Amino acid sequence: RSIIKQVSVISGIRYGENDQSDVSIRVISDHIRGSVFMISDGVTPSNEGRGYVLRRLIRRAARHGKLLGIKGVFLSELAKTVINENKDAYPELVNKTEHIKSWILTEEESFQKTIDQGLVILKGFIDEMKQKNNTVLSGENAFKLYDTYGFPIDLTLEILHENQLDVNVDEFEVLMQEQKERARAARNDDSSAGWDEELFGDIGNEPTEFIGYECFESTANIIGISKDNKPVNKATQGEQVTFLLDKTVFYGESGGQIGDRGVIYNDVATAIISDTKKTTSGKILHIAIVESGSFAKGDCVSAKIDLQKRQSIMRNHSATHLLQRALIKTLGKHVSQSGSFVGENYLRFDFTHFAALSDAELRAVENEVNDVILQSLNVDISHTTLEDAKARGVTALFDGKYGAQVRVVKMGDYSAELCGGCHVKNTSQIGLFKLLRESAVASGIRRIEGITGMSVISGMRQQEMQIKQIATLLKTSVGDVVEKAESLLTEIKAAGKEIELLKGKLAASSVDSFIDNAIKVGNTMVITGRVDNLDVDAMRGLGDKLRDKQPNSVAILASLQAGRINFVAMATKAAIADGANAGSIVRDVAQIAGGGGGGRPDSAQAGGKDASKIDIALGQAVDIVKKYIK
Repeated sequence: RSIIKQVSVISGIRYGENDQSDVSIRVISDHIRGSVFMISDGVTPSNEGRGYVLRRLIRRAARHGKLLGIKGVFLSELAKTVINENKDAYPELVNKTEHIKSWILTEEESFQKTIDQGLVILKGFIDEMKQKNNTVLSGENAFKLYDTYGFPIDLTLEILHENQLDVNVDEFEVLMQEQKERARAARNDDSSAGWDEELFGDIGNEPTEFIGYECFESTANIIGISKDNKPVNKATQGEQVTFLLDKTVFYGESGGQIGDRGVIYNDVATAIISDTKKTTSGKILHIAIVESGSFAKGDCVSAKIDLQKRQSIMRNHSATHLLQRALIKTLGKHVSQSGSFVGENYLRFDFTHFAALSDAELRAVENEVNDVILQSLNVDISHTTLEDAKARGVTALFDGKYGAQVRVVKMGDYSAELCGGCHVKNTSQIGLFKLLRESAVASGIRRIEGITGMSVISGMRQQEMQIKQIATLLKTSVGDVVEKAESLLTEIKAAGKEIELLKGKLAASSVDSFIDNAIKVGNTMVITGRVDNLDVDAMRGLGDKLRDKQPNSVAILASLQAGRINFVAMATKAAIADGANAGSIVRDVAQIAGGGGGGRPDSAQAGGKDASKIDIALGQAVDIVKKYIK
């Protein structure tokens, strides 16, 4: 009851007075309670599984808040009421208060942007349907709301049902399926591979046997060759082709890990493998340029990977596993993988989290990974059933597609994940881990990029060289670089102030000259002047001096400073009484230089775009003032 009472307080609507508002109050109360407990259990908003259920609960509660007239976000504060009401029975909620509120706030703020725009579009559809006596919204329009504005179909259905309307769900589902097919085709499309799954019907759909976990060079038979997406029987010198082998030591790009490079050769020919891809059926494609000789279908060849590249990839892949565990340990159990890239030169890991990591959190994660590296934990590979792996608490992608048998990569007692990629044998072989940057990918999704091994050493050497160069330029030692830089910045700041002061004095010396060249319009003196390299504040100060010396005057000043054009107009009370308006005058003057602006009758500023027109604008200032003086 306390949750319902709090919703009533926030909305200003008493519960029990109106059936319609009572429904919304109950929906909010029920959904916020469910959301709090789901987040406490480690679920985070997403578009998959339990995360999608949570997202729908939060968003439906937010929309019913709008129906009650609640402005802005409110659910994260309401979550505190849920926690207080249940803290005796569930004391763990108290320790997770900020974590729960942060996720709800992030999701609610994200939804605010979606719903505000989507509701306007949907209202337009509803009005149009009612005018035409149409009771069913087309699947095309429902899909447009979802695809263009991020408006979920379940929300569209709910709002339409409230208006005794419906959606052509079948048409919507067809369009959704077509979109998924387009996305799948885009993911699988790779023109460099030059391969169509249907090209070689005689090969079958069996995946290529991968023997490259322990073996880095082996013999194999060429069972297929394609060029320009067509099957061929022969590949000759200079041709770019794709080879299919009966077995291979080359890892095909998959699971976030890039493919191997290397070479295939025999006594009469050599081909450089520039990349390796994996098809949906598990065939491993060797993208190659024939360097010498010629290959034919059926040839026996030797296949050899670039071992140095593979070892760099292995270090990065194993470090990614450690990174995920370190993030969970540092940030909480809500962290889960949203994507990854494991390359030769760096690694990238996307994960669920509601806020940017602080410097302290980033240091903690980096230190944790390096600590585990130094522990020299053995990396053990085993195969088991999916059910057994889940029972043992092995980390897996929530939406990952796994067979009955799975491969488990275990690093001591620290990390255990389902993974088909290539790894070091001991964490010490990673060498070092350096976190490069952390950034946002999407709402509730963060990204970390990092490097390992010699890449860390290379980066440190480069930074060391840059610091030495800076020290040389500053004529100090490496240890005193920061102190010297701070000292110079203080000197530069003081010098800048001195320069501005001198500029002001120099400009002030021009006051008499500007007044001597003033032109009288009625009883008002029109003063113009160009004062390059003065900022707006200095220009105003000069304008004040001109007004002080000429009680009935309008001053129009122009300055070109670091490529920026500024105009300032100042008018005295007497000039304003005669009809002058600084805001209007400066606007008209600036328009001649391609700009605009305005302000008060006594003081205004504007900008320009064409520096070649500054003097022309000042030259026409008198005629512009004449338009306003009575």
